[in-house]
Amino acid sequence: MFEEAALYEATRRGFDGVICGHIHFPEIRNVKQKNRDILYCNTGDWVENCSALVEQGDGKIELLYWKNIAEQLPISPTNRNRSILEKINKAA
Repeated sequence: MFEEAALYEATRRGFDGVICGHIHFPEIRNVKQKNRDILYCNTGDWVENCSALVEQGDGKIELLYWKNIAEQLPISPTNRNRSILEKINKAA
């Protein structure tokens, strides 16, 4: 219901899109409203999905998930455990 109301209001005001948050379903999609494409973005949430929206320098909006970012960090739990296991295996 909220999504429909936000899309209706974006269309009524002539906006190109709408960004919502904390409705627990992260997504970016185009919605056809009165013969126009309206960009619907939802951040999701930080508890169940650990998701967020970011705007790139060129204006593109992207959906990020913490689990994908954390694994790339040099001090992430995943990398730290891998490093420890490598040291143990080398010592054995």
